[in-house]
Amino acid sequence: MERIVIDQRRLSIPSPTTGDTSSQISDLAECPVCNTNLSELGTPHMQEAHVKSCLEGGGGAAPPTAKYLVYKLPAESALIGTECVICLEEFVKDSTVARLSCLCSFHNACLSSWLQRGRSCPVHAR
Repeated sequence: MERIVIDQRRLSIPSPTTGDTSSQISDLAECPVCNTNLSELGTPHMQEAHVKSCLEGGGGAAPPTAKYLVYKLPAESALIGTECVICLEEFVKDSTVARLSCLCSFHNACLSSWLQRGRSCPVHAR
């Protein structure tokens, strides 16, 4: 898997007026693959679909290398207080997080260790 490291300046601060905090990519201001401004794409579902498509290679003819995002959580992240399903510890401000194309998030060290044993998401692996 190819790792894409996200610079802190490319993260967005969720607006309290938007009301919809269900987006799993709410920490991102723009697509980390193609740099599209996510707020211009519409609903959180449409934004998530766009990022997932870009991470999976956008449906090209040759199978692309799988990618995942790595970034430090901003203080305003919706992930703060939720658990990493690998280590069962909560995400805290400035945690280094890895997010797969399926939009599942883990501590970067946890996912790196997991990927040494397998190539699929710990949540979706069967």
